[in-house]
Amino acid sequence: MSDRVSASPPPPGAFADDDARARLAVIVAHSQDAIIASDASGHITAWNRGAEHLYGYSADEMIGRLPTATVPPELLHERTVMMDAALAGESVVRYDTRRVRKDGTLIQVAIAVSPLRDTEGQICGVSAFVRDVTARTREEADRKHSLENERSARADAARTQRRLAEAHERFRTAFDHAPIGVALLSVSDAAFGRFLEVNPALAEMTRYPVDELLGRDVVELMPIEHQQRERETIRELMNGERARGGLQRRFRRADGELVWFDVHASLVRNRDGHPLYAVAHFQDVTEAKRHEAKLRHLADHDPLTGLLNRRRFEEELAAAHARVRANGTQAAVLVIDLDDFKTVNDSYGHATGDELLRRVAMALRTRVRSSDAVGRLGGDEFGVILHGAGPDEAQTIADSLLAAVPIECATLSSDATVRVTASVGVKLVSANSAGDASELLEEADVAMYEAKDRGRNRSAVAGAGDEQAAGHAARPRWARRLHEALHNGGFVLWEQPLLNLRTNQCDRSELLVRMKGRAGETIAAGAFLQVAERSGQVQDIDRWVVSAALSLMAKRESAGSQDGVEINLSGASVSDEQVMDFVCEAVSSADVDPHKITFEITETAAIQDMPQAGRFVRQLARLGCRLALDDFGSGFGSFYHLKHLPFDVIKIDGEFVKELPDNPADQVTVRAVAELARGLGKQTVAEWVGDDETLALLRSFGVDYAQGFHVARPRPALAPSSPPAAARFRRQESGEPS
Repeated sequence: MSDRVSASPPPPGAFADDDARARLAVIVAHSQDAIIASDASGHITAWNRGAEHLYGYSADEMIGRLPTATVPPELLHERTVMMDAALAGESVVRYDTRRVRKDGTLIQVAIAVSPLRDTEGQICGVSAFVRDVTARTREEADRKHSLENERSARADAARTQRRLAEAHERFRTAFDHAPIGVALLSVSDAAFGRFLEVNPALAEMTRYPVDELLGRDVVELMPIEHQQRERETIRELMNGERARGGLQRRFRRADGELVWFDVHASLVRNRDGHPLYAVAHFQDVTEAKRHEAKLRHLADHDPLTGLLNRRRFEEELAAAHARVRANGTQAAVLVIDLDDFKTVNDSYGHATGDELLRRVAMALRTRVRSSDAVGRLGGDEFGVILHGAGPDEAQTIADSLLAAVPIECATLSSDATVRVTASVGVKLVSANSAGDASELLEEADVAMYEAKDRGRNRSAVAGAGDEQAAGHAARPRWARRLHEALHNGGFVLWEQPLLNLRTNQCDRSELLVRMKGRAGETIAAGAFLQVAERSGQVQDIDRWVVSAALSLMAKRESAGSQDGVEINLSGASVSDEQVMDFVCEAVSSADVDPHKITFEITETAAIQDMPQAGRFVRQLARLGCRLALDDFGSGFGSFYHLKHLPFDVIKIDGEFVKELPDNPADQVTVRAVAELARGLGKQTVAEWVGDDETLALLRSFGVDYAQGFHVARPRPALAPSSPPAAARFRRQESGEPS
């Protein structure tokens, strides 16, 4: 049967027989969802305009046929299972599956299947509600197509009327068992927006009995403070005046809980064009809204401390600077860096270091006003924006923060006293302050290093007085040291071996850049990479590392080593076409096996030019090199990078590994990443492995490689080198963490 029908005005209250059939015909005819009925053998007996619109097949094409043409071959079993369940008396819902349109394109749909019963209550077939949940960007085109179908349907109204009369009981059941809320709303002036009919799903969604909803104004279900302004919005929606034809609003259920509904409405007219009523569809999207809010929070906040991340902090600073310029007010930005934080990590472990960072974050939040902004800029560096603060207030708060850090550290460890202080750089922001947010932050950062140079546990103000101005002028001290190191052989390579969990041998090493200190010490990359990024020298450091790594490989291969190496690249480098040319030329001309080279890109790397980055890594792949996504899961862009760049290796962030034996959530995460990687044909490396129990779990999960102090500590990369046994590295080497 088909669903083409003209609508006639319904009487208020419940469905009467003839009018109910007419009204149900209009509901089906104007439904945005596909409504399909099949007999017990699976052959289609009804195919409404929603189905025609969704699948592209007309009712004439589909009635009497099996709908196999609309089901992808790999999902035919799913359809069979759903049909069998419905014929057994069950209602089945699939919220996310796929179907095939007539033109061959795949669409994502939600399907609800229910049994159809004859007048004696016997199951005689199956009804299905199908909703297109493909991207909202296609909704406007879908609606236009629906309107075209509506115009053509008027010509077929008589035939549809006859068929609908035969299907009255079936579609009454379909209406009652729809997985979404469906209602008829009055459009008369005296009772505009009042419920004429509601289905059980809507009653369940709102927690109101059906009889309590009938005659009630839909706006009355919204929070009382929003009802007046939303009344006109609902009127526009029901009259078809809103361009997108739908809205998302909060509604208050009978139990008082606020929920989000996605509401769509269509105005139903008679043959003369006179409005009869509106058909409204309600879908509960509360969980989706919560998930959306969580994703927004993750995009703007540091996962460890909950503070703003660096990107969001710089946006807040730019906005504060704009307000200062517009209003002639003042503000200040503070950069707080913990002194000797590395000692805490080395002496007490990363868990203690993380706890310290969380405590410092809490101390910062509680010692500034709620209107001020606090962020984690990276590592052990924090930032504070003081709105409306002058020099005296900025200094007072800086002193308060300096006093807070030792207090937070005093009780950090039960077996020893942890002594950590902080250095604070202050930049006063006025209407005359030049530069953008990053430059203001850099000046505060420079002042912070000035405070460190003066003895630490103190603050310094950028540009305050002749002595400090002189210090500021000479401030790019770290940048100058990096420049000198690049030109005077001041960098060295270290390496940290990776254990192959299948062979129990260390056959790969991650190469780590270190800088030679003036007192003969070795400085880890974490101390200077941020300065290198801000001063624009990180690409030169990456060039040095690539050249040194290829030279090391050549010497090792000449000595017979078959070990592979992993080379880190910054986000700035993979976005730089000149670096791409340099690296590709260096690999091409080097006397090494490129298949043994893996280039690592940190998941949180700031890749500014994704198309350029894609060209870079694809060129490396053509040369035979591999690509690894480092710290997978530590930031918001893991799957985005995984989708857009051809990675061969996924390095699981150590945060998910360090407590693996005791944390079921981490076990689920690591197992899932390992299974994802296997499904994509990629290898996995687990970082921060600290004990044999963790190694055993990683093996059971199918992780390919392990890396961490328990496997091997970082050590100077020497040439030539023979591949050592894995066990020889464990707990025997001393050095710095990567």
